[in-house]
Amino acid sequence: MAGLAIALLLAAAPQPTPETFRDVADGARPSLVLLHCDKRGTAVGVIAGEHGELLVPASACAQKPVLLTVNGKLVALLKVRQSDALGVQLVQLPAGNYPAAPVSTRTPTNGATIVAVGLSAKGAEPTSGLIRRAEGDGGFWLIDAPARPGAGVYTLEGKLLGIAIQPAPRHQMKVAPIAALRAWLNGAGP
Repeated sequence: MAGLAIALLLAAAPQPTPETFRDVADGARPSLVLLHCDKRGTAVGVIAGEHGELLVPASACAQKPVLLTVNGKLVALLKVRQSDALGVQLVQLPAGNYPAAPVSTRTPTNGATIVAVGLSAKGAEPTSGLIRRAEGDGGFWLIDAPARPGAGVYTLEGKLLGIAIQPAPRHQMKVAPIAALRAWLNGAGP
């Protein structure tokens, strides 16, 4: 009986369409940054603060110097602060106002549909999947979307849930939740 009730609730929920995923990607695009690490590669970051606070995976761009594409312009990387526990770096962009990603204030449930949005020279690249709460793994989440490290992970309404930081077993991606990232940025986290 309970299984039937859950099936009816899921069937009644509106199903996301390709347009939903494209809308999320279009909304996320201004807050995504492409890092030019060296001649061999690029990385992705998400602007999480309107004063240029950029979050990127800790593994991104081991080679220095690094250039960033911000609003179509190349700028040099400024200071970096790293959290090995969260697997992220904070990069401070040059002084200015930036299009920060709108942040979700809700914790998603297991099985919620998400959109991971990465960036390449071709533009924003959305992929969809489901979120899994990873028990006993430092509060990280897992998603089953084929995301690129550094991609923002968003709700279907386009609110930032976290940052994809590294591949995980079984074709999943490990995500640092925005609440843990904010605590770290405010000095209360690892």
